[in-house]
Parts: sequence; structure tokens; C-alpha cells
Amino acid sequence: MMKLLVTGARGFIGTYLVEEALRRGYEVVAMSRSEMPSTADKRLEWLCCDLCEMPEDMLVGRDISVVVHLAAKMSESGRAAESPTLQGTGRLLRAMEMAGIHRLIGVSSLSVLDYHAMPSGSMIDETVPVAGNAAHMGNYAVVKAEQEQFFLGFSRQPGRQCVILRPGLVYDGERMIDAHAGIIKGPFRLLASHDGEVPVIHVDRLVDLMLLAVENSNINGEIVHAVDDSRPGQKDYIDALRRRGLIPGAGVYIHWRVLAILSLVARAVLRLLGKGRDIPEALRAQGFAARLKPFRFSNAKARRLLHWAPGAEFD
Repeated sequence: MMKLLVTGARGFIGTYLVEEALRRGYEVVAMSRSEMPSTADKRLEWLCCDLCEMPEDMLVGRDISVVVHLAAKMSESGRAAESPTLQGTGRLLRAMEMAGIHRLIGVSSLSVLDYHAMPSGSMIDETVPVAGNAAHMGNYAVVKAEQEQFFLGFSRQPGRQCVILRPGLVYDGERMIDAHAGIIKGPFRLLASHDGEVPVIHVDRLVDLMLLAVENSNINGEIVHAVDDSRPGQKDYIDALRRRGLIPGAGVYIHWRVLAILSLVARAVLRLLGKGRDIPEALRAQGFAARLKPFRFSNAKARRLLHWAPGAEFD
């Protein structure tokens, strides 16, 4: 069985991936900025390292076959060129080159797409272009779009192989992201009402897709969207957040088009006040559309290309 390097091994997805890869018999090298926890499986090879500072010869001689690159800073700020996510990715790719590691699974995000240009109700699949106006995007989406270019550059080198996965909102029985619920700030909750889908994926099914990509050495330069078969409507998604205690108390449901007008007014006011750079991601044109504009989503390419069969109902 091949040997994997998993970056971001102590993160939400990384923890699940490491556990499942070991269960399936892979050798696993786990990389994290944190020390190896005392409860970790003793079969793990642990590298405690910040990617931005890792020695470029760190992977030499470790016989790693594939890298699954999950590590990312979720709260990006400032210019993309200064992003620790991009700096760390560049350093990782140089370390892979030095060690002769030719296969990469790069984990991106559905947030990079140009939702603002898409008509409401459209099908979101791999043909939708990446957003091009950084001023309308959140910092995280800008960085992930740039990171995809790093991955694609790697895939174009002779003898290299890379698959880019774009997960939707990753959840488990306790954790779920409230980004698509509405405009929420402390007790201030304006919940979006629309008839679209929310692009969720259970972490177990995402891990299964990742390992299918690891096992398929014949695919290169492909971008694959990762969303479940069973995608909730907006109300079901908000109900699931409430069951997990992630949206306590009441909130006011407002049609998404009304929220879009309110966000437009809020952006204008902030710019008049000289705070254009401080506009929250949920109020930016791309950020709002990605979170609160109704769409449908497809996982057909993942099913066709990687023979993925996610199954199971949304919980």
C-alpha cells in the first residue's frame, strides 16, 4: 500500500482522512503545526512543521507516493502575495520536487467560482468559471483561486499528476458551517429564504472521494466538485444548524433578493464612510452570491471520473 503525506493533519478534515487512511492500510505521514497528540495512532509518522518554514529537503528519503494538501489558513487577510496559505503551498511544492514526489491531491473550495455572473437557479458544475474580480471576493476565496493556479502549474510539469478537489460545506454530526444561512452577526440574524440547494458534503464521503483520487493515478489536471447526492434546501439546512446549536434563538427569514438589495446598500454606505476594504465577505458581491443566491449543484464528474458513489441522506 502506498505512503501518503497529509498536510493539515490535525484540522477537521485532516483528522478524519488520517484515521480512514490508516484503517484502509495506508502508511501515513501526518504534517501539522501542532505536536503529535498523545492519543494519535502509533503507526503515524508525524512531522511537526509550519509549511511556511519547512526545510525544502524535509521530504527527501521518506518514500512518499502522494501528497494530500489540506493545510490552509481559514481567516486570510491582506494581499494574496502575503498569504501564508500560498507561501506554504509554494514551499511544499518545492519540497516535493526535491524529494521526487510526483502526485498531488490539492484541496480547493467551491468559493472560488463566479456565482455573481450566474443566473439564479443555475446548475453549478466544473464548467462554471472562477471569479476574476478580487475586490468582489472574500480574501479566502481569492487565495484559494490563486492556490489552484499553483496546483495546475504543478500538473503541467512533465511526469507530474494532480487532481484538484473543490468541496462544498463539509459537515459531520456536530460541526456545520453557517455561512449559507444568512447574514448573521451575534444576535443579529437575517436568514435567507430561497428555493435553491446548499452544497454540503459529509466529511466521511469527502474522505472517501479523496482516497479514490489518491488511488487513481491516470487522471491529471482535473478539477472535481465534491458535494453530496442529498443536498438540503435552505430551510432544512438552517434546521440542521439549529439542531446542532449553531444558530441559537430566533431569526427573521427574508427573501434572498431583498437581502441582496440590503447588502448592496450596506456596501455603498461602507464605501462612503471610507471603509470599502473592511466590507465583510458575506456583503461583497461574490461572497453574497456564493452564500445566499439560489443554485443547484452537480457531483456528476466525481461520479464519472472517480467512480464515486456517495449515497446516504443529509442529516
